[in-house]
Amino acid sequence: MKKLAFVTLLFLLALSITPVLAQAPEGEEYIVQADDWLSTIAKKKYGDPLAYPAIVEATNAKAAEDESFTVIDDPSVIEVGQKLWLPAEAEGTVPSETAPASPAADFGEAWESVSCDTFNVVPDFASFMDCGYVTVPENRAAGSDATIQLAIIRVPTDAETPGSPVILGTGGPGSNGLAGAARPDFFQSHADILADRDWVFFSQRGTKYAQPYLTCPEYDAVPFEAALNNVSAEERTASQLEAMQACYDAFVAEGIDFSGYNTAENAADVVDITQALGYDQIIYYGQSYGTVVGQFLLRNNPEIVESAILDGIAPVTATHWSDVTNYRDAFQRVFEACAADEACSAEYPDPEGTLAEVVAALDDNPQPLPVQVDVGGGQTGTVQLDGALAMSGLFIQLYTPGGYSLVPTLAYRMQEGDFSALSQVIPLTLNSRDSARVMHFAIACTDDPVNSLDDLHLEDYAEMYRYLALDDANGYITYCPLLNVTQLPDSSDELVISDVPTLLLQGALDPATPVVGGDNVATGLSNSYNIVFPDGTHIQEHDPCGMAMMDAFMTDPLTEPDTSCIKPQPTFAVPRQVTVTSDDGTASISVELPAGFQDTSGGYSSPPV
Repeated sequence: MKKLAFVTLLFLLALSITPVLAQAPEGEEYIVQADDWLSTIAKKKYGDPLAYPAIVEATNAKAAEDESFTVIDDPSVIEVGQKLWLPAEAEGTVPSETAPASPAADFGEAWESVSCDTFNVVPDFASFMDCGYVTVPENRAAGSDATIQLAIIRVPTDAETPGSPVILGTGGPGSNGLAGAARPDFFQSHADILADRDWVFFSQRGTKYAQPYLTCPEYDAVPFEAALNNVSAEERTASQLEAMQACYDAFVAEGIDFSGYNTAENAADVVDITQALGYDQIIYYGQSYGTVVGQFLLRNNPEIVESAILDGIAPVTATHWSDVTNYRDAFQRVFEACAADEACSAEYPDPEGTLAEVVAALDDNPQPLPVQVDVGGGQTGTVQLDGALAMSGLFIQLYTPGGYSLVPTLAYRMQEGDFSALSQVIPLTLNSRDSARVMHFAIACTDDPVNSLDDLHLEDYAEMYRYLALDDANGYITYCPLLNVTQLPDSSDELVISDVPTLLLQGALDPATPVVGGDNVATGLSNSYNIVFPDGTHIQEHDPCGMAMMDAFMTDPLTEPDTSCIKPQPTFAVPRQVTVTSDDGTASISVELPAGFQDTSGGYSSPPV
């Protein structure tokens, strides 16, 4: 369900692109509640989250008879208070009271079943999933007998003849690999794929829900506390180093072998998971750092990979920090796209220069900014917004789907003294949340970390971009000597050569893994399709067009997916004039919407910032 910061309902426009039934079936009215998705409603009503299309069809049929119902033209968008019509029965389902639970899976000896509550699975969906741990060696290269456990969630398909399963490798390194299973909309957004094959989430070694979980809460808490208490950068760094040292020492005392935490071992874990779940071959889907794991898998164990999808691609050939993420270029790609857009360039002729002025002014005179201290909670505090913190918030904005479109607008709004939009993104820059930071540094420090600020070559960087580069690099310069992990061999940096069918998905405006990296990877993959989304940011799984391509490729990896759904160019948030007319054509109204207001099925809404 779409979360709205503010809602402006101008008219209920009865627009529909979804075929409707000739007559609404027998059923009952339902009012959408907070945190509802069509798939969660379908699960409660019919015992099957994939039965949501029946609700869409019935509601649209009811809307043709009763104006108090709104046509659903996008199943991913329903709003609190909206009326739905739930048919008494949905084809192919049984009422939820008698819905059968998913049968227990017959897995190998390395598998240990646990309750899905252990992994924070949406309770209504737990009966549709298999949850457990797979035991793997901690350090295969060393020949150690020590083992660790990786958390697994399998979402089984109902297909009579399933295709090869999807195994998802997420990014970071250090992110929560099971987070997707906690999304109420997962069944809805991935319905086409789940109709044909299993989907497997797994926690990479050292991440949340894995055992051990290489996290450091004391380290994670420092940035927010420092911002709330106006602590200097030097004091913040000292506090984080002290916290990281204490966490590292505690893990070593527990017997953790940090030399076993690297990408080669992560890739080998995928092989063990495949075998433990009884699969012969898999479709590997890697996101961000997960694409690095995927490249190792294609090089070391191609026999288990039927096909691969690499989304937001970091090349294994990168031997310098700046070969992957370039903070200056990330912003300048957005500013260049704005300059090429007639509406954006007319409204915002110099967003980069304006942003530079704002950042300099914030450095001279930081501004108090109210923020939520507990992300998603109710506790608030005030941070001092300086130039570095503002740039960090805007960089996070570049990650979000469509977030780039607001950056020129925000630069000009901040110039006018309006920093309110950053209140929601700043906490994300200060709160590591589920990320395993000790694991992150262990992995990153094995693979060509930056060792000196001299390696950055920031001579031609504007000051506002230097903030981001220096803050990022200093982390590796500080913590890699502390962990003192063994470097992967030089051979790990060689271009992966493979004929395994591979789909490469790239966002032209990706701030973290720019297109040049994926283009490099593609040169070694003889049987690949390299798809670039002109308005894409980091990871295309959120885009229905990207999901459609993934599904088509999984079904037929030897045929290039249809790319006609790709938007041809980026679009930007600018003020615009809109006119809406009543259904009978007797009344109309014209208003100017501020930058960022979006079209919805029931009118227009403000942006989620």
